Amino acid sequence: MKYLVSKILLLSFCIQSVAQEVDYIYSDYEMKDGTIYTGYISSQSFTDKTITLTTISALKVMDEVDAKINSTFSITPISALDGKMQNWLNSHSYILPDSSNKSTVVLTVIEDMKNQRKYDDVILVQRGEKVKFIACENEKVKVNVNEIVKFTKSARPSRISSGLNECFSTRKYGNDITGQVVCQNMKEGTICILGDEGYQFNIKTADIISRSEILIDPELPYNEQCPFIETVKTKNGSYSGFISKQVFGTKDMPGYLLVQTSLNHVDRVEYADIIEIQRQPNERYKPIILPNISENEYYVCNKFAYPCVLNRIQSKDEDTYYVYENNDSTRTHIVLNINNIKSGVYVQIKTNPINKNLIFVPLKNVYSNSIVSLKYKAKYYFNLDDEIFPKKCETKHGIDTFVYEVEQKKGHYVLFRKDKHEAVWIEIK
Repeated sequence: MKYLVSKILLLSFCIQSVAQEVDYIYSDYEMKDGTIYTGYISSQSFTDKTITLTTISALKVMDEVDAKINSTFSITPISALDGKMQNWLNSHSYILPDSSNKSTVVLTVIEDMKNQRKYDDVILVQRGEKVKFIACENEKVKVNVNEIVKFTKSARPSRISSGLNECFSTRKYGNDITGQVVCQNMKEGTICILGDEGYQFNIKTADIISRSEILIDPELPYNEQCPFIETVKTKNGSYSGFISKQVFGTKDMPGYLLVQTSLNHVDRVEYADIIEIQRQPNERYKPIILPNISENEYYVCNKFAYPCVLNRIQSKDEDTYYVYENNDSTRTHIVLNINNIKSGVYVQIKTNPINKNLIFVPLKNVYSNSIVSLKYKAKYYFNLDDEIFPKKCETKHGIDTFVYEVEQKKGHYVLFRKDKHEAVWIEIK
């Protein structure tokens, strides 16, 4: 159990967001001197008990003697900072000092005399005996495990419907404490797990028997839901994939890892054999981000559309509709490339019981010399008997998803709601 804290620190991660969803894989690591690094652990050595952090930004805390502050200062509006810095400030606003003007910051240049490193355009937070500044630069920082006080991360954004949850088995509470690890306090020896119920479960790290990764979307492969690829280096070789389970062990029962190295293969690695664990961003990681759909909006194959009232010409057959497009076609007419819909036409709508009345149906051309064409200028008609039923229906996170198979047929279609006589026009080219 001697490596329990550092193992959980390295291997526990879940999707997070810091103002922008593109920053979901990063955590905050707070050091004993007050420095806070934002990034991820890229390696952990089991021989010298060190961790390497790959950072994107940091609140640096230094002794006055080690910090050379440039005499030139620039009062800069926060709105004028680059997006990366603004995102970090939005999620760490508590770090900036209280002042009458919270819309500006002080920029300067600081040299780290101890490590011979120069930081340009940093935000000066404090000077004096202790110097504090915010730097948004990519760095690799090697620290001793014992220097880390705690790490924190934001909860996974509700719009992300794929990724990983963590399931803990403990001596005190039993099995299946499931959720996202949002904090680990090394001083207290505790971790906080945020469950789907909305409250945090606080447990002692020493009480943990095992920890497993659970895929949020069981239909997606693990290599599309894991933000990192992990390589476990041992005395006898290395294993690359993602660590699906940790059993921490006792004096009588050694701990081990399970590493999923391919879709159907899992390797068991004993803790005693581990030399180092490395981690790097997974290029195949594809988070499923649900669209931010408002009422009366449709999201069709990554395009927003708005229904219009269907202009219908009366027909003797109640199931036949002779129609022509509304003038506001730019908002109601979606054009799709047939090469991009091989897996089907995806339609997403905010969850509502009346969505079951949605009908997807192909349009047919009206004969040019027919009465409805000559008199009413109708170009198309459709019959409810031609309805294309969805091959997949599901509801997740307040979004109804329907997938329709069009069998690679080009032409015009409508998403028709009979109860409201509304339609979204779809053209497949």
